[in-house]
Amino acid sequence: MEKIFYHFLQGLFLLYFVSASLAMTTTNITTDQDALLALRAHITSQGPHQILLKNWSVSSPVCQWVGVTCGSRHRRVIALDLSNMSLSGIIPPQLGNMSFLVSLNMSRNNFHGELPHEFARLRRLRVLDLDVNNLSGGFPEWFGSIHQLRLLSLNNNSFTGLISPSLANVSKLQTLSLSFNYLQGNIPTEIFKISSLELIFFQGNSLSGSVPDDMCRHLRRLKWIDLSRNKLNGQIPSSIYNCSQLQVLSLSVNHFTGFIPREIGTLKALERLYLYRNSLEGQILKEMGNLTMLKTFAIGANSITGEIPKEMGNLTVLKILGVGGNHITGAIPQEISKLCNLEELYLTLNNITGFIPMQVFNLSQIRTLSYRKPTFRRAFLNSNNLGGPIPDSISNCSKLKILELSVNNFTGPIPHYFGDLRHLEFLDLSGNNLMSDYSSSNTQLGWINSLANCKHLTVLGVADNPITGFLPNSIGNLSTLLEQLYAYKCNIRGSIPDGQHSG
Repeated sequence: MEKIFYHFLQGLFLLYFVSASLAMTTTNITTDQDALLALRAHITSQGPHQILLKNWSVSSPVCQWVGVTCGSRHRRVIALDLSNMSLSGIIPPQLGNMSFLVSLNMSRNNFHGELPHEFARLRRLRVLDLDVNNLSGGFPEWFGSIHQLRLLSLNNNSFTGLISPSLANVSKLQTLSLSFNYLQGNIPTEIFKISSLELIFFQGNSLSGSVPDDMCRHLRRLKWIDLSRNKLNGQIPSSIYNCSQLQVLSLSVNHFTGFIPREIGTLKALERLYLYRNSLEGQILKEMGNLTMLKTFAIGANSITGEIPKEMGNLTVLKILGVGGNHITGAIPQEISKLCNLEELYLTLNNITGFIPMQVFNLSQIRTLSYRKPTFRRAFLNSNNLGGPIPDSISNCSKLKILELSVNNFTGPIPHYFGDLRHLEFLDLSGNNLMSDYSSSNTQLGWINSLANCKHLTVLGVADNPITGFLPNSIGNLSTLLEQLYAYKCNIRGSIPDGQHSG
């Protein structure tokens, strides 16, 4: 009998202990109110409207406070949106007591200091957006404890250290955005095993090392990955073909080496490809012509060789084609004229030879030609081996502001139609084999007369050409804005009026 009574007392004590423990951990709307008041107390300044100071008051229900959303069932705070309110201060640990919180957005403010580790208690949290603040400290290990997270965005802060492999525990994560911080070290391979990921933004850090060969093995839902402006090296993994839903691939401004994988040509959903400023070599593969959804193809400032394949003409929705600063040879393919949506074409600093296809200047949408319709604004074709006469079709480009044709092999007379380009601000024809349209050395240079119509011209370069003749009196009618005239290594004679400079 005594033994039964003893067990009864023991059970009663255990029941009391459990009940007391539950009572101590039970939270309610008052808990949420206290947490929010603690946050208000830690805010050192607000915008001119002082929203929180005026609105967050115990005289009104928490669920009516600005930025606060409560659930209809439990009447607990489920969302807090304080984005873009000009708030400054630190984030207090009491926010970790808001156990029903599903979404927390404090982006575009000036919160500073470290994130409180009490955030690990927010087990229902799905959205954590802290973009554009001044938060600091090491990358929190406890992010791996918030298993329900779908979006984690810490862009434009001052987080340091390594990305924690514990993120692999967040198996439902869809958006991982850590751009423009001070993160270092390798990208944990565990990140690439989160099969739910759709968006990865790591650009603008100091991440190093290579990406794993099987990077895309588990990322079948991935739509956008941006690893640009880091210190990553090694080769672009051929497993990229597994990311079949990929729309944007950005690896620019790193130290990637090797060839552009042929497998990129299988990414039929790809819209933007950024690989510029790396150490890539090899050729532009004809398989790139299979990417019929591609709008941007940017591989400039690498060590790419060979010719531009004619298959690039299949990319009829392409808006930007950038291959400048490589070792590309051969002629500009006629098929480029099929790119009816092209707006920007960058070909400068290569070894391109031959003539410029006249059709390029008739592309109706083009605005920047670096080698923008009659509305194209800038043309950079310098430092190639382009030859032949300057195409008459340039005269169609009535909105042209910058025309840079220096250091090529253009021949023939300098055309008079430049005077029809009334918006021209910069014209550089230096370093070619251009000449006057008259053979007599004592004849005035007629093409200068036409430039009097270019009322916005500030720079004119014709240096290092076999031009002969006299400067006409109309040189004084050139734009009053003309600042620099480069005519060295020519046989041009005459005087330049005061107020204009020559080089």
